[in-house]
Amino acid sequence: MHVLRTFAVAAALMPAFLTPALAHEPDGATFAAAFREACVPQRMSYEGILGLAGSLGWKPVVPGSSQELSAIFGLADAALAEEGDADWSFDRSAFDRIVAGKLHHLVVTRVQAPGVAPVVSCALYDLGATGGIDPAPVAGLVGAPEERYFVNSGLHAHSWGETPALPGTFQTVLTFVAEDSPHVEKTGFSGLVLKIDSTEPGADAAGTAATD
Repeated sequence: MHVLRTFAVAAALMPAFLTPALAHEPDGATFAAAFREACVPQRMSYEGILGLAGSLGWKPVVPGSSQELSAIFGLADAALAEEGDADWSFDRSAFDRIVAGKLHHLVVTRVQAPGVAPVVSCALYDLGATGGIDPAPVAGLVGAPEERYFVNSGLHAHSWGETPALPGTFQTVLTFVAEDSPHVEKTGFSGLVLKIDSTEPGADAAGTAATD
């Protein structure tokens, strides 16, 4: 299960070799609100997130139209080939939308291995962000103070684990990587990412939607 969760996190979080996005200072409250709206209500259902995203105006990304997303998918494929087995299943969808005048991307994935609950991840990207945001709005939607804050050479990561406010969710992570950070060489991206990782109910509960 640990390997499955690790892969799910990587699949949602690791874009690389990005074309420079239009630089701007992010609005933390707006970013967190867009994430809450798209990712939280149906967080334990891959199909539920897709349906919700469409109803909110997120449009499917045309395959091959985004160098950034092509790189994300390439890394996810490589991780699956390295960590997964032939009997694993992997689904993903990508959307884009203008949020507060800036292009954002929403990436939704589901990874399933035999004998364990599927892991559903929903990540919101602002690849033009030139700074981090106050984690307070994220702590508000998670319902708890952050459990861990990691900072190193321009990489800032705030993380939360399981909380009563978000049953079924085992991790929420807010990450900012500065454009001049040496970590860009390893992560392949600069900008802002907020993601949530949850376990999907079994087949007998497939129709049950999560609520916040």
